[in-house]
Amino acid sequence: AKDESRIRNLNALLRSLLKEPEIAGNLEDSLPHLLSASFAGCDGEELIRLIGAKGFSADTGSACTAMDLQPSHVLAGMGVLTHGNIRTTIHPDTTEDDIRAYADAINSAVAELQSRSDR
Repeated sequence: AKDESRIRNLNALLRSLLKEPEIAGNLEDSLPHLLSASFAGCDGEELIRLIGAKGFSADTGSACTAMDLQPSHVLAGMGVLTHGNIRTTIHPDTTEDDIRAYADAINSAVAELQSRSDR
């Protein structure tokens, strides 16, 4: 609880640094440490792989059935993009530098995948 405000600020920073995400839910009504963002023209599994190659961990698919990489029925029900989705958890020891580096890794991966889909 003591870290909630700091973590919510890190979540806000991440949201501001991502290029053209479709974010599920607004920060004020969401858990401060969670972010679900989707990116047009991307495959979630590939996005996770590219982010992972840069040393970061995130999830894709449905949070309800973590081992199932099918699009999230919750995101579909919210009317947001279900493909190219990543779920991020911000931990108490996460720093602003971590968030900036993570956002750079995501933006780079998204740009690479979107350029592949344009071909």
